[in-house]
Amino acid sequence: MSQEQSWLTQLRERARRVHQAVAEEVSPLYVKHHIPVSQDLEARDWDFEPQRVESVPERFRGLEEVEEVVVLHVDGSPVLVRVPEVYSRRGVRAHSLDEALRTVEGEIRSAIERGGFQPEESRPLAYLLARLNSGAVVKVPSGIEEPVRVRLVWIGSGRNRGTSAFTVLLAGDNTDVRVVDEYHSLDGPVLIGNVVHVIGGTGSKVRYAVLENLSEESIFVSFSRSITGTDAHQFWSGALIGGAKAKYRVDNVLAGRGSRADTLEVTMTTGTQMFDVTLNLRHVAPDTIGRVHAKGIGGGRSRTLFKGIIRIEREAKNTGAYLAEHAMLLSPEARADAIPGLEIETDNVKATHSASVAQIDPEHLFYLMCRGIPREEAVKLISFGFFEPVIREIDVPEVRWGIRYLLEKKWLGPAGEELDPLQVMETYIEPEEVGRSPEDIFGTHYKAFYYRRR
Repeated sequence: MSQEQSWLTQLRERARRVHQAVAEEVSPLYVKHHIPVSQDLEARDWDFEPQRVESVPERFRGLEEVEEVVVLHVDGSPVLVRVPEVYSRRGVRAHSLDEALRTVEGEIRSAIERGGFQPEESRPLAYLLARLNSGAVVKVPSGIEEPVRVRLVWIGSGRNRGTSAFTVLLAGDNTDVRVVDEYHSLDGPVLIGNVVHVIGGTGSKVRYAVLENLSEESIFVSFSRSITGTDAHQFWSGALIGGAKAKYRVDNVLAGRGSRADTLEVTMTTGTQMFDVTLNLRHVAPDTIGRVHAKGIGGGRSRTLFKGIIRIEREAKNTGAYLAEHAMLLSPEARADAIPGLEIETDNVKATHSASVAQIDPEHLFYLMCRGIPREEAVKLISFGFFEPVIREIDVPEVRWGIRYLLEKKWLGPAGEELDPLQVMETYIEPEEVGRSPEDIFGTHYKAFYYRRR
């Protein structure tokens, strides 16, 4: 960072020192249940030197026109940072990390000190913090009643390019912020890592969706944490689709009385993909509600790990928490594990968890095939029906349709490159979408996908 402050320099140096000493997984519950990515990070000579990129890649040119806050990076270099006038005149600000260190450095430091990630928490996390080369900071001030839409796009060009980002979202009191955080690779293997910190003010509502669709040789590492204030609502959703390996962790910290956190995640693995997903709920204040629901489908020789802990601290009375992790296997060689946990330090709470790993019920398959549906199509119907209850709960239509689109593309394999969004819309019917065109559904968050097909 050209204008790096001393506190960030110290954080990076500390990460370098502890990197070799800290374990891949520090939680005693998961020492024997994790997918190591450190060897993939350290064995390959990733290039973290940001490259100067003059223009937005062709397939993402539509982002220059959308009425959203947009921050787009290519190989760690900020290429597009745009705040529409309708937002800027209300005080909404967006910066690359380098620019933010010059203009709002104090707020970034304060955000990190309010429960931000520390390098001692994980070896991959220390690796990312030691190599920070990019980032984004978005601030939505209090008093904005209408929804503020934000799109963060991280692109790796290939050739072992590495991106290690730090992202901060500051949502003021009584704001409504809707973020789509996307990860793409253009050609060949890339490493993209992101350390995300979200602070929600009193009465705020933050919807944060992560869509990961990297190439099959790439590595994705993400650590996200939200600090949710009084009567605020944090909503995480997302889909992990691409990459050879992915380590994905979301920590929900319910710090304010009456706060709520919901996390909905879906994964699809094929071939030899390996995904390690950790979704945690930490209840600090009383009268809080937390819910996690994750589903995954595994084929080929892939492996998926779902982990998560509900932790209810001594002061968090009148808390309700639910953690569900379920996986369906489409191949006898695929493997999945679901490991939920509870840590409760007080009374007068309600906390439940559930987990399951199973293959497709042969009776369900037999029922569909007896009605003339080919086996492959029947397997697809059951698999996508398994996902749909989770996807339907996402209350941002563009995100719902974006996840369905990525899942359909993944299922089709190479043929999915020619998939038209209209085909996806014809498959799923939702009352509020009847009569709308592909431009209406994909015209903002997924404009790049749609225009590429046209």
